[in-house]
Amino acid sequence: MKNFIIFLSLILVFTSCSVKPENSTESEVASQEEVADNTDKDEKEKEEVVVEEKKNVVEGVKDADFSTDQMIFPEIITNSESKTIAEINKEIKILFDDLKAPYEENISGYDENFVDYFYDIQDEILSLAIRYLEPFNFYNFYRTYNINMETGESYTFDEALAKSGLTEQHIEDSIKAFAAADYTKQLGDEDFYSDAVELHTYEDYQNYVYESYTMQKGFNTVPFIIRGETKDLVIFVDSFLIYHDSFTPMKGVAIKEYIYETGVYSANEKQPLAISYEPSEEEIKKADPKLTYLGLEGEEWTEKFLLSSTTDDLNLKFYTVTFDENTYEMVPDQILEEVTLNKGESILVDIMVPEGMPAYGVEVSKGDMKLSHYFGYNGLFGNSPLEMPVVRE
Repeated sequence: MKNFIIFLSLILVFTSCSVKPENSTESEVASQEEVADNTDKDEKEKEEVVVEEKKNVVEGVKDADFSTDQMIFPEIITNSESKTIAEINKEIKILFDDLKAPYEENISGYDENFVDYFYDIQDEILSLAIRYLEPFNFYNFYRTYNINMETGESYTFDEALAKSGLTEQHIEDSIKAFAAADYTKQLGDEDFYSDAVELHTYEDYQNYVYESYTMQKGFNTVPFIIRGETKDLVIFVDSFLIYHDSFTPMKGVAIKEYIYETGVYSANEKQPLAISYEPSEEEIKKADPKLTYLGLEGEEWTEKFLLSSTTDDLNLKFYTVTFDENTYEMVPDQILEEVTLNKGESILVDIMVPEGMPAYGVEVSKGDMKLSHYFGYNGLFGNSPLEMPVVRE
């Protein structure tokens, strides 16, 4: 009985500790709630302090105050006294000072921009590319900066390459594929020439362009950026080795594992279609074509073409062609396939390519943009591995 009374007493003691006394005043309760509120407020203030401590050194990019209508330079916005950012902004101002007088003397009167820039932010990396026109020979040059926004430190090409998982072989393949497509395009330009070297075949041109990259790599001056949601490693090949229109928009080579992807992600707005010639089985499997066309019955010695859209909502018509004796032009005859493609989507055609008059063609359109392309040999020594037809004005 004595033990039972002691046990009951203990129960009453613990129970009384867990129940609010009936005679507790409202002020005491309010005081307890105020203490709890103040504790929560202190915790929030601590969290806010932590966030403030993690604020990025780099906040973004804006047009520099010294920019003009035709010389649009960037300025990196920073909230700290980062020496790296200060040096970069100083370099950009020096470039402006170096170009201003020569522009005024040599190329005034043009409507096009002499300098412009592009930037992209992926994760913590700010990538900035400046294109500027050399004022004496009218070549395009590129200056790039890749910066860790949290620390303000520069991001090197070797670091970017290592992080991408790509190799030097991927770089060589991508640059040479792009060069082959560029060579094909420029064969159609009346002003295509090179006074530095004789370029008899697209292979010569491929090697020529790739050598410009290896030279830049040797001097540790490869212009590159990280671009887009796919985080493409994009290399700008110095165009003093290549002739282009004086005011060609900024473009770079997206380094990819497969040639058709290099075409898709290196294209500009006037190149809606990337055509990979004789793609490997691995490349075809990777592309996963939306449809396959095997050519007309009885065709022999066929060749494969992987047609990939570089934009969304691209309407594609694949057809046979015939010669119009009234206009002396090749025109569509019979539509064989019609499909809408989004960026990166492909169709595969396996067709005969005659050495003379073309038998097949493709038309792609989007809004007011339209491009027609006929399948034939695009060089004296067969087809290049990649074509990127251009919409002409």
